[in-house]
Amino acid sequence: KMRHYNYKTPGTPGKIIIRPSADENSLTAEDQKLYRSGVGTLLQFSGKTRPDLANPVRELSKCMDRATPAAFKEMLRIICYLIQTKDHGFKIAPKLDQPSKIEWKLKLYSDSDWAGDVQTRKSVTGFVILLNETPILWRSQTQRTVSLSSTEAEYYAMADATKEIKFVLQVLESLDLQVEKPIIVHIDNVGAIFVAENASATKHTRHIDSRYHFVREFIIDGHIKIIFVMSKKNISDMFTKNVTSEILEEHIDNFLIHREIIKLTSDELNTITQITDPGGVSEIQTDSVSPSALSPSASGNLGTIDKTRTQISEYLSGKYKPTHYSTTRVKRTNVGKIGPKTSTSVNRTSTSENTKTRTIK
Repeated sequence: KMRHYNYKTPGTPGKIIIRPSADENSLTAEDQKLYRSGVGTLLQFSGKTRPDLANPVRELSKCMDRATPAAFKEMLRIICYLIQTKDHGFKIAPKLDQPSKIEWKLKLYSDSDWAGDVQTRKSVTGFVILLNETPILWRSQTQRTVSLSSTEAEYYAMADATKEIKFVLQVLESLDLQVEKPIIVHIDNVGAIFVAENASATKHTRHIDSRYHFVREFIIDGHIKIIFVMSKKNISDMFTKNVTSEILEEHIDNFLIHREIIKLTSDELNTITQITDPGGVSEIQTDSVSPSALSPSASGNLGTIDKTRTQISEYLSGKYKPTHYSTTRVKRTNVGKIGPKTSTSVNRTSTSENTKTRTIK
């Protein structure tokens, strides 16, 4: 029955799961077993391929021993949303400033929901780490202690995220990968930035545990640099609370991509990459094929997929000439099956009469 609903968010916006009291109705033993099984399944998705489920599943995990019918209904909603969005997959699309030179860039977004738990009044930490604009680690968790201000909650969240940055940095460096420093840390609280960059203690911050102050050492050593970001641009906001559909749509393209957008097969890409004309002279593409040039962006209209395929068909027939590709006509010698032990000489001298370069516009 719930499949007939069209949910735009995994969790009910603004909803907070509350643990039942001793005299409050709770699930039967059989339903509680189903609840634990369902939440355990959702945890696998939220931790590996579906970051959008991180906070709703964290809310459900508060009642693993004793849940209410309302929590069970919320779990069914998330499962229904997951079924409806089964065509969405985790997006791995690293961005490189210079394709010929790989530069490893880490970036961190951190946020918190002050006193987000209405029962314990503990805040919620949410952060995501990106490697070349691709998410590699994210988390939504309840903080250990009660924060006395939003600045303190943001500072605790940033400290927990910085610990993960240190771990990721050590892993990359152990693989002999040079990471660009300083690593940019984005948060949306000016007070937390001031606390992190200044060692002076005030009556509002002197009680903060010293274990959080290693952030300052990281800043002094030049490992990280904290930059303010507006809340609506902070993509870690969805890890601290059940956001509205507008906020989710604003940030979801950083994490997920629809299957239709990447439906172009490798055979079609190879057809575009290498084309043989009837004259026996091969046209070899000298520039790398960009998948984004062949398919619409994740935020675009999925209806343009058909248009893209039509353009590919017209390109093969010579009717359509895109501006994305520069091909070089070269003359092959020793033409035959190219294998591991077969050599092929290609004349690429631009001044030779046998080499002509033309740009398809």
